[in-house]
Amino acid sequence: MTVFELVRLIADNSFMVVCAAIILWVFLRNEKRRTIKEDLAEKQKIKDEETAKEERKRENEIRDKQYNVVLDKLFAKFDACANKNPEIHTPQEDEFQEKVNDSIDEVLRKLRSSIDADRCMLVRYHNGSYDLAGNPANKMSATNEAIRDGLAPFAPNFQNQFRSVFAPWCTLIREQGYIGVSDTSIDVIPELVPLREYSKIRGMHNAFGQAVYDKNQYVIGYITAENVDLKTHSMEQVESCMKDKALKISALLVLKQNLKEG
Repeated sequence: MTVFELVRLIADNSFMVVCAAIILWVFLRNEKRRTIKEDLAEKQKIKDEETAKEERKRENEIRDKQYNVVLDKLFAKFDACANKNPEIHTPQEDEFQEKVNDSIDEVLRKLRSSIDADRCMLVRYHNGSYDLAGNPANKMSATNEAIRDGLAPFAPNFQNQFRSVFAPWCTLIREQGYIGVSDTSIDVIPELVPLREYSKIRGMHNAFGQAVYDKNQYVIGYITAENVDLKTHSMEQVESCMKDKALKISALLVLKQNLKEG
């Protein structure tokens, strides 16, 4: 081996060493950057988890407070109900209620007979349900009925009716205490046209109503007399008879109210 060859070999090996050193330096630098990046990502992940945990904790605290408010209101209602004495009817009260109902039925039978009506009913107003806005939807139901032989009962079908559907009828009952629906009434009261058509669908030719009152003179319902065909009536006689029977039924209902309050 000549001197030239020896120098060349050393030069070549030195270049390889330098290249290896450079490669090693680049690798170590990238590895350090990757480690730092991973450390930062891990720290950010931990930070994000802690932030999310705190946020969930705050949300849970808010929900707990809201839930407790709802529970407090609910328990307050329960307490109010618990403080009220339950309404329990004694056998004597039940017997009295039955006698009152029997008396109402008898009054309706006499009314039907007196004016030759095909059906007489007592319709009572009562509380209804509430819509989503909290507005009341008042209702009414037929509780007593007297019908002629051969006529199907209607009272079982007239339950929980919305008073708003019969607004013209209920309004006139409240304002003037008496109302009549027939072919001739629409000439004077056009608002009663739907009610007349409703009566026709049920097979009724005409209908009369008279308000029933409580002891404070508030309308709490009405009695009605209906006919399936055209009959000659003296309106004065019908109205007088209806008022008389409505007064008696009002008195019977006031008796029940006084019993309940007593």
